[in-house]
Amino acid sequence: LKNWPLNGYLILPQCLSTSEVDKINSTIDTLVETGEVQFRYNQRKIMFAMHHSEYIKSIANDRRITSVMEY
Repeated sequence: LKNWPLNGYLILPQCLSTSEVDKINSTIDTLVETGEVQFRYNQRKIMFAMHHSEYIKSIANDRRITSVMEY
């Protein structure tokens, strides 16, 4: 958790199921293909995809994710 501000991301092993990760990746692929989101920062980050996908928004607001923010 302490590296989140430094790295700009957090890895939560086994937080999401394989099918959830697959659906997120598929959704991201579609958003990139349609131009709704773009890679930023040396082609490494996609910012604010949750504003373009209800599914990604639901994952971002899932208790498994938000509970980490309460730490």
